[in-house]
Amino acid sequence: MEMDQQKPHIAILPSPGIRHSIPLIELAKLLALHYNFHVTCIMPTIGPPSKAMTTVLEALPISIDRVFLPPVSSEDLHTVHTEIQICRAITLSLPSLRDVFKCLVATTWLAAFVGDVYHVFGCEAFEVAKEFKVMPYVFVSVSATVLSLGLHMPKLDETVQGEFRELPEPLKLPRWSIPIQGRDLLDALLDRQTEWYKLFLSHVKRLRLAERINQTGSSTNHVDESGCISCISWLENQPSGAGNGLPPKVPDGRLRVEVADLTV
Repeated sequence: MEMDQQKPHIAILPSPGIRHSIPLIELAKLLALHYNFHVTCIMPTIGPPSKAMTTVLEALPISIDRVFLPPVSSEDLHTVHTEIQICRAITLSLPSLRDVFKCLVATTWLAAFVGDVYHVFGCEAFEVAKEFKVMPYVFVSVSATVLSLGLHMPKLDETVQGEFRELPEPLKLPRWSIPIQGRDLLDALLDRQTEWYKLFLSHVKRLRLAERINQTGSSTNHVDESGCISCISWLENQPSGAGNGLPPKVPDGRLRVEVADLTV
């Protein structure tokens, strides 16, 4: 393939499974059809793709390529929790992901890499993008509350003693209008001794590697006078590079409108 100097190329990495892939695939369609990017969807796999996934990918426009990474092999992969399976699958797929990056960097104008943070699993791949001097971006299809919690988890892990589920007082983070009881947090956070908790924490720490965060699907977004929907008002007010570990943020009203109703 000859390098196309006129059309920038974007690589997108969804987490395994159609439930996680659909929001990223819709983003790929938006970038290709409305912004004239060429997109490659890099698909980690745990076994052969499902019929539903194959149908979705075969219907993509010609400006979107798809690359299936070799199925990962691990003796205990199918004996652990689904979320841990996904984490391990992406970790085991990193060598194959590097091979794809080598090819894309050599043959295209690879402008950006977008990782899936539906369950923060794509963050590990940001380090691969950095190796190839490709800017990594975060696409977040979960609520603003979950994103806020993920960004603050490293600090909470350092400062909160004991289990979150046993805290006598509810947690209140900056700009949270309603405190949340520790027992009502994500399942991954209810037992800090588990592998699931440790994996979650290690992945959210990598969020700071992203060049930008684009959040969609949040009921906290609002429309300003220009018609643009801002992303997470409290996050927008955080200064970049202020020692808070937060990357810059990108509000994108059109992305919010196009994608929000399609996320699952």
